[in-house]
Amino acid sequence: MEPPDYNYLFKIFILGDTNSGKTCYLDRLTEDNFTHSKSPTYHDFRINKIIFNDNCSIKLQLWDGNANLRFRTIYSPPYRGTHGIILTYDICDRNSFLNCKNWYIEAKRYINDGIPMIIIGTKLDKVDFDEKKRQVTYDQGKTFAQELGLNFYEISSKYNIGIRQTIMDLIGLIIEDRVSNKNNIQANDNNNNNNNKPKNCTIQ
Repeated sequence: MEPPDYNYLFKIFILGDTNSGKTCYLDRLTEDNFTHSKSPTYHDFRINKIIFNDNCSIKLQLWDGNANLRFRTIYSPPYRGTHGIILTYDICDRNSFLNCKNWYIEAKRYINDGIPMIIIGTKLDKVDFDEKKRQVTYDQGKTFAQELGLNFYEISSKYNIGIRQTIMDLIGLIIEDRVSNKNNIQANDNNNNNNNKPKNCTIQ
C-alpha cells in the first residue's frame, strides 16, 4: 500500500451564528468558489490540503459547526480531537458579534485548554461602498479578540481577502502549540510512523 500524500492531519471547527459566513468561508478555502445564496448548514464537513512552509503537506478536516441553537439539545458537535477553532461573526450584524462570546464559551466547554483559536469578522466586501452597513468596527472586533487572547482578522470570502492568511496563521498556531507542549502531532497513519510520511517536511 502506497503511503498517504500528506504529512499531518488537523481537525478544525468553524463556529458562529447562522449566516455569519462560515459556509462561504469554507467554499472559498476548499473550492475557491463563492455563492451568494446559502441555506443554513448543520455540521458541514470538508477536506482540504494546504502546503505549509513550502514543503509540508497538511490535511485539514474542516467542520462547519451547528449555528442553530435549537439543534444543540439533540446533537452535540463532535469536538473530540479538535486541533483548532475559528470563531466567526458578520461585521454587518451586531448580534452575531455579541453571540461570538457565547460560541467561545461553547467551544471551551468541549475542547482542551490551550487549543488555538482565532476570530474572523466576515463580509468585509459589504462595507466597501457603504460603510454605513458596518455594525461592528474593526477596533471593536480587535479589542474583543485581545480580551480573549486571540488573533483577529476581517475577511471577504467574495473577494478572497484574508482567507489563506487566516488558515495559514491558525495552522502555525496549532503547530506551535503541539511543539511547545511536546505533544505528538497526529500523523497521517494515526500511529506517528515517520517512515510513512513524505520526506523533507519542515514544520518549525
